[in-house]
Amino acid sequence: MTALDLRLLPVAVALWLGAACGLHASFGVQLLPALLLLGSAALIAQRLHHPSLLWIVALACGLLLAVLRVDAASPAAVTRFIDNAGVLQFDAIVNGEPRPVEHRGYGGLEVQQLLRAPVTVVRLRSSERTWQISMPATLQWKPTEQVFAVGEQLHGEALLRPDDVASRSAYRITARGPIRVVRDASRGTALATQLRQGLALATHASSGDAGASLLPGLVLGDTRAQSARMVDDLKVSGLSHLTAVSGANLAIVIAAVMWLLRRTRIPSHHRHLLAAMSILGFVAVAQPQPSVLRAAMMGGISVFALASGERRTSASVLWLTVALLLILDPFLAWQYGFALSVAATAGLIVLRPLLRGLLPSGILGDALLVTVSAQLATLPILLMMGRPPTWLSVPANLLCEPLVAPATVLGFVAALLAALSLLPVPGLAPIAMLLASVVAWPAVIMAGLIASIAHFGAGTGLAVAPITSLPWCIAMVTLVLVLRRLGLRPRWLAGMATAYFLISACLPAGLQRWPGHDWWYVMCDVGQGDSSVFNLGAGDVMVIDAGPDPQAERECLRRLGVRHISALFITHFHADHVEGVRGLVQYMHPDRSFSTGLHEPMVEWQRTVSELPAQPTELRAGDVLRLGDNTVRVLWPIPEQLDGTPNNGSLVLDVERAGVHVLVTGDTDAAAESALTLPVTAYAVLKVPHHGSRYQDPSFLDRVHPALALISVGAGNDYGHPAPATIDALRQRGVRILRTDLHGAIAVAVRDGRLSYATLSG
Repeated sequence: MTALDLRLLPVAVALWLGAACGLHASFGVQLLPALLLLGSAALIAQRLHHPSLLWIVALACGLLLAVLRVDAASPAAVTRFIDNAGVLQFDAIVNGEPRPVEHRGYGGLEVQQLLRAPVTVVRLRSSERTWQISMPATLQWKPTEQVFAVGEQLHGEALLRPDDVASRSAYRITARGPIRVVRDASRGTALATQLRQGLALATHASSGDAGASLLPGLVLGDTRAQSARMVDDLKVSGLSHLTAVSGANLAIVIAAVMWLLRRTRIPSHHRHLLAAMSILGFVAVAQPQPSVLRAAMMGGISVFALASGERRTSASVLWLTVALLLILDPFLAWQYGFALSVAATAGLIVLRPLLRGLLPSGILGDALLVTVSAQLATLPILLMMGRPPTWLSVPANLLCEPLVAPATVLGFVAALLAALSLLPVPGLAPIAMLLASVVAWPAVIMAGLIASIAHFGAGTGLAVAPITSLPWCIAMVTLVLVLRRLGLRPRWLAGMATAYFLISACLPAGLQRWPGHDWWYVMCDVGQGDSSVFNLGAGDVMVIDAGPDPQAERECLRRLGVRHISALFITHFHADHVEGVRGLVQYMHPDRSFSTGLHEPMVEWQRTVSELPAQPTELRAGDVLRLGDNTVRVLWPIPEQLDGTPNNGSLVLDVERAGVHVLVTGDTDAAAESALTLPVTAYAVLKVPHHGSRYQDPSFLDRVHPALALISVGAGNDYGHPAPATIDALRQRGVRILRTDLHGAIAVAVRDGRLSYATLSG
């Protein structure tokens, strides 16, 4: 096995570190002392003839280049001008395709549909002054019938708010009034946009078919037609990288081009030139954004590494490419996409040869080798991002591996055929689109299979079994490598790896310490939102709200060993209570669903209803349901007393078992709390209303008289929840307070008439 060439690795790391620091530094107080310190260190290293001289120089270069780029992107004089101005006129060039986003008001009360796109601001104008600049920004505006394309120059009026320039957006621009196009896109950019639209038309991406909407993403990273459920399924299954323009997309296209060229009589140097031209063509069609340019370089390295097997040379080229990319674009230093791309490519170069002897040879072994190498290499970064991969990601990627390459190649050919419709030849357009549709048809089927794998996987237990223990994973891989060196047979190694996989991913929840076998009520830790689960026995539960995060909801249900959901109650339709419904439905369909009768915000109500098997049954005060040995009494809302706000339209539920009562209050505020008629004078558990906000009825706690108060709240939230006044009121009454932001998920049990609790954090 050829040794790795690591000489350029410290240079690349030092350059990366310098750029990362420089993006958050500035001229003067921060930069000059750092350069003086590095200059002194460089002089010492030179006098001692120490190799660290090159590393220090790289660190200084990265720092200086990043500071210069930040200052060029957002000059101090322009920043002061913007900060002191109100609404300004702007001219900006669109750099990426507009994507729909939702702007939420306080607590999700107002949901506003917007379009957002990365732009470069080239001119700012007030009544007093005009600036000619080149500043990266993010433009957002209300949807209109007019669609803006990449490369067009727009003019309008807007209010500018500072953004994170290190993430390649110095300001967020919110348009005020109409936006008009003052200059069309260049011919090349317009052609690339038409090619992307041609593929979408050829595949009928807007039809709603899963494969048709997924294929443009596989080929060109065009995800506009994908539903929210598709995006979430791909993310949960560890397949979202397939629809991002990455080195993998380009590697597949280049590999197909090289395979075809090898079967011709074209001289080798001409073949290399054609392969390089195919890279340029892919970049042009996928739009030359920074992520695409990064993917072009990483994809070229990946193909070289896989095709040549030159491990030493491939590593050197990788470190050199990282250094060049950071010099050309220091903004990459703080982008996780760049780090993941580098890690995956390094995994193919470094880990793939090491793991080759552990897996069987052949097509299946090679596919598994590539998948495992990339997964292991990117695992530390995913853990840093707070997005640990699940045990589903490896088998899901392995199943999709044979489908991705042919679907991508056929899709790219279909895009080229669709482009023929742009030629000014009479009668050519319908023929070209017909041919493109025929070629795309098998690719759509394969993309549909990938979508099915993602959808099926998102509903399995493996989807909510995250790989969160990096030390244990490293220890397992190290042990396998050591035993392989000692001569242990591959079948025994495979058996050990399988056992570790099963124990880690499929351990029954009943064998885990938390929440205990006799739990009754669990408040899930879903961040800034609400989700409660009541145990009906034998793995059967009822769920009240599903929180804001589908993955967090699935994880809570898995930890509890849920095997059946008898009922889902939705207290109201704010995002922090219903966005996780998608995850619950993917985990398991509820038999029945119930909700408040107030359908606000309408956007969330429509989305939630579309995700459930049937429209929820509306409840009102006085309704009573029997679920297992639990009695659920609806105490609110009383429709005649509602004030029209979603919070005070929340369901308030009294859940009782064997004479012990839990009060679940949704997001009710003082108006609803004061109007509640409570069936008992003391509750074992109070789910504190509205995440412990300050809008509480002072007499409410005296009437509830809880022994235990649980607050579902996200750490570091922007709403000031829970309010100090609410916490003080609970403490003055001697109530035990537990919070999900401090204690994690909370389980409550009743043993022999005595209340006990256990928190996931211990």
